[in-house]
Amino acid sequence: MTDHRECRTRSQSWNRRTERPRPSRGIPGGLARTLTVLALLAAIAGCGERGPSEPDSPQNLPPDLAVSDTIGVGGAPTYLAAQSAADRSLTYVSASPGSLPGAVSVTITNLASGSSEVALTWDGGFDPVALSAESGDEVEIVVKFSDGTTATYRMIVPPRRRPRVVRTRPPKGETDVVINATMILVFSEPMDGSTVTTATVQLLHDGDPVEGSVTLSENGLQGEFVPVERLQLGGDYTLVITGGVLDVDGDPLEEEVRVTFTTESSPPASSYLAFACGSNSGYICGMNADGTDWVNLNNTTSPGNDRFPKWSPDGSKIAFMSNPDDNWDIFVMNGDGTDVVNLTNLQSDDLGHQWSPDGSKIAFVSDRDGNWEIYVMNADGSDQVNLTQSPSRDGSVAWSPDGSKIAFMSERDGNGEIYVMNPDGTGVTNLTNTGSNEGGPVWSPDGSKIAFVAWTAEWPDIYVMNADGTGRANLTNARLTGAYPAWSPDGSKIAFMANRDYNAEIYVMNADGTGLMNLTRSLGHEDTGPAWSPDGSLIAFESHAQGSGNFEIYVMKADGTGVANLTKSQLVDEDNPAWRPQR
Repeated sequence: MTDHRECRTRSQSWNRRTERPRPSRGIPGGLARTLTVLALLAAIAGCGERGPSEPDSPQNLPPDLAVSDTIGVGGAPTYLAAQSAADRSLTYVSASPGSLPGAVSVTITNLASGSSEVALTWDGGFDPVALSAESGDEVEIVVKFSDGTTATYRMIVPPRRRPRVVRTRPPKGETDVVINATMILVFSEPMDGSTVTTATVQLLHDGDPVEGSVTLSENGLQGEFVPVERLQLGGDYTLVITGGVLDVDGDPLEEEVRVTFTTESSPPASSYLAFACGSNSGYICGMNADGTDWVNLNNTTSPGNDRFPKWSPDGSKIAFMSNPDDNWDIFVMNGDGTDVVNLTNLQSDDLGHQWSPDGSKIAFVSDRDGNWEIYVMNADGSDQVNLTQSPSRDGSVAWSPDGSKIAFMSERDGNGEIYVMNPDGTGVTNLTNTGSNEGGPVWSPDGSKIAFVAWTAEWPDIYVMNADGTGRANLTNARLTGAYPAWSPDGSKIAFMANRDYNAEIYVMNADGTGLMNLTRSLGHEDTGPAWSPDGSLIAFESHAQGSGNFEIYVMKADGTGVANLTKSQLVDEDNPAWRPQR
């Protein structure tokens, strides 16, 4: 069988060589061209090049590239069923990791109806993509590869096909799996939730079942197995998905799936997180990065709803906002929850607190003068000064790493723009100066650049510019609707949230926008608020399952592996994770 990479290389080579055909020596030009064409047809016979109505044979398709049978829209997830009143049924197209080596994106089109969807690929595959289709429709799959070439495949939507497992996390043969990992399994089409249980999805250790819970996402595509206890260090485990798992039509899996993996041999280095815990009457909590030693830091001292903990640069104190008197104030306490002090204590709303790099001051946003302004105060709450004194709205405070500048958003020119000023409020400069709305400035660790969010079209994008406003560049370019940019500690990468495939995910890219990667790849969760650990090895984020009402704190490695739910409360919100700085 001809390899699909070889086929696309031949096709690309032919396109280059036939821009201007050259007659062979001693053969008339017309005959030479005819022979060349015949030679071409013979060379690519095994490449699946055919007329628009003839689908590829299975022998010419990449392994594990699949089109499911259809399901009625009435039985599809709500957000898909509502995509078009004209859609009577859906098919799901997917490819397991490694099926399309070097692929960067896939365009999937129903040639019968013209409906089309685009998917980004990861590890040479892509998760299920829903497409409006009827049984017998022809689906065209155009794959774009990192070297600029493409490959096209055509498949018929089958009248019946059994589902399969597209991928698992961890994958088969993975080593160094974290001991508090959540097991993820992605199906090729929506499954019947009543069949995805601890009887059909099991984790085995030395042949014995590991106690845990099993859930299926609202869209029916992603299952999770969460062990009750942490796994053993250096242990060999097998995740088993049996044929008792059925799709919504009652069809069982193509085959039982067994995924073997080994856990890490030693625990990770110690690190610590503060986070908001509880809904409506929340507190500030703390725990180790593996979820152990969870403690409610201020449950006896704060009657308000506490949110957004921010560590002082030396890691000794936590600033947070709370509303004990029905307005938001800024509080500070020691890292162990003692000595809670209300720093603002006015009948205005004070929020958006940010420590100066030396820990001596806190900048914040307040409406005490009738509109939102930028203020600064000493770390003990003294000397509160209005820095902006503008009749327009100001917000989104960010100190430069050396403390010499404060970046912020202001609407003083009629739309949201990114400004900088000195810490005393002088030297105000508009850095963006465009007609679009910008906000959320974040300095790079070396202070040379600023990442921010701009609404240049219907959706927000992540931009980066030099600290003086020059070199503005759109990094996401309307592909991902990005928000919440977070620089890695070494400044080489930017993590962010993007709402692309009907749900929010955590992505990461190089600081110039290249190397885009979806880290969470969660079909059934909304993931947001990425926060890098001080050493850059981990990313904490908040997540909640689609349809559920509470957020949980998760941690994963910087490459997206080792995803672990640290809180597992299932009842109240845990969000706003903040890493304690290394001392």
